[in-house]
Amino acid sequence: MMARLSEHGIRLSSMSPSYLESNSTSHTWPFSAVAELIDNASDPGVTAKNIWIDVVTVREQLCLSFMDNGSGMTPNKLHKMLSFGFTEKGSSKSSHQPIGVYGNGFKSGSMRLGRDALIFTKNGGCQSVGMLSQSFLQAIKAQAVIVPIAPFNQQTKALVVTEDSEASLRAILKYSLFQSVSELQEQLDSIQGKKGTKILIWNIRRNKDGKPEFDFDTDAEDIRLPEIQSEETQGKWRRDYYKHRRDSNSVPEMEFSLRAYLSILYLKPRIQIILRQKKVQTKLIAKSLSMIENDVYKPQFINERVKITFGFTQKNKEHYGIMMYHKNRLIKAHEKVGFQVKSSGQRSGVGVIGVIECNFLKPAHNKQDFEYTKEYRLTLAALGLKLNDYWREKKEKKAKERAFQALERKSQEGDTEETEEEDEDGEEEEEEEEVYDCFPPKLFTQQCCGTCFALLVIC
Repeated sequence: MMARLSEHGIRLSSMSPSYLESNSTSHTWPFSAVAELIDNASDPGVTAKNIWIDVVTVREQLCLSFMDNGSGMTPNKLHKMLSFGFTEKGSSKSSHQPIGVYGNGFKSGSMRLGRDALIFTKNGGCQSVGMLSQSFLQAIKAQAVIVPIAPFNQQTKALVVTEDSEASLRAILKYSLFQSVSELQEQLDSIQGKKGTKILIWNIRRNKDGKPEFDFDTDAEDIRLPEIQSEETQGKWRRDYYKHRRDSNSVPEMEFSLRAYLSILYLKPRIQIILRQKKVQTKLIAKSLSMIENDVYKPQFINERVKITFGFTQKNKEHYGIMMYHKNRLIKAHEKVGFQVKSSGQRSGVGVIGVIECNFLKPAHNKQDFEYTKEYRLTLAALGLKLNDYWREKKEKKAKERAFQALERKSQEGDTEETEEEDEDGEEEEEEEEVYDCFPPKLFTQQCCGTCFALLVIC
């Protein structure tokens, strides 16, 4: 079959189905894929107030469910979201800037979590069902990625007939978890309100032992990573080492608890996340520290003043480093700088956390790191110097406090000794008074014979 031609009469490039898999591998940590879907719901143009994340079973298939109450999508916008190379994220002029810039988050995130995804969306006038499915493309032996989309009139529920809507609907009913239009409609009706989007991901990724990559059973209100990691994370943690570190509390909880990670995902949350029917309580890191000090970073490469907050963690002092955000979203957690990166065995910088929003840096595609640019290296170096200054200042203050406390203790000990001496003198005086009470004072002013002295002793 000939490829479609562009308006210039030249064949359009096509995307191989295998790219869906390779594109998803940028997310070596599965929680970063979950964050991509939350980012999409909170971006400008969607601005959902709530997103519900849950685990459901459909036709004996375990599914991850994401539902928001945002503005929904038109069929055209849905097609762009499911396609590669389309994004409108850079066009926002408001103060609420989109987190991503490539328009690749949904594809990489959803396909990292599972092989197949259905998207149900309604925008008040039209409702649509779209499918991004590796299983479907494999079954039809597709040579290029195709995304079936079936639009419906939101009032009449009737299929909107377009050049490919009927073929798309047949493909969705044959290769998805739902086999009738009424079942699709039930899913659309489950979206609260007239607008919103729901995503169902199935054929979720499994470990070598055949169990799901996620642990859904240990905590009914959380999604956790089991002790045995999948192939992507086995390179980062060996099983026995990972277990030892988790048991010893040296691994931050956010690394294996989705609830803990989502609680610090945004610097200033604009969306309420409900995980497995329970709200995620936001933790404002900068306000949870002790001995807080604010500093300012002035990058050489931009004319901006960037606020940095330093403080000591009040929980596990082994969880320290810089929390680096970008456009309100956590990109890199517990990045060690300054004294903290030295391996000399000294405990300098331990327990210190810094919080900074680095909008001037460029995140990597998976939004779990920054591109290793000159600007990034300069920023880490500057943060290291500022953290060192903070550490020295607090260390000197602590030393002075200890010296003052030592002097106080010494002073108190001296007062105690004086008090004891006074008590001894007092006891001697009391003994003398008792003697004086037994004999009149004139007995001591006259020379006494031995008999008198004996009588005195007997008394």
